[in-house]
Amino acid sequence: VDHLPNSGDVLTGYAPQGQYSPNGLEAVWPVYRDQSPTLPTGLAQALYTKFLNLSVLDRASAAPLVLAFSDFDDSKESWEKYDGVSFRDLCVKLG
Repeated sequence: VDHLPNSGDVLTGYAPQGQYSPNGLEAVWPVYRDQSPTLPTGLAQALYTKFLNLSVLDRASAAPLVLAFSDFDDSKESWEKYDGVSFRDLCVKLG
């Protein structure tokens, strides 16, 4: 990038991201590091992401997954713990 003219202008800052389906915009993820208070990843995703088409009941049903995602810390032990578990099995285990 440094060899490009005006290389300082090539890369932009972080911006919110959206998830689209055939029905349109479904969710908007903010720049989590700009949120206050700063929370662990799973909890921040649950609280700061704007799910536009999910009911409160649907969002509440994901609470057990938030706990599992918050437990994952990118350590060798976390990878070993979760590598052998399919997403389906994790959902069944968490209810």
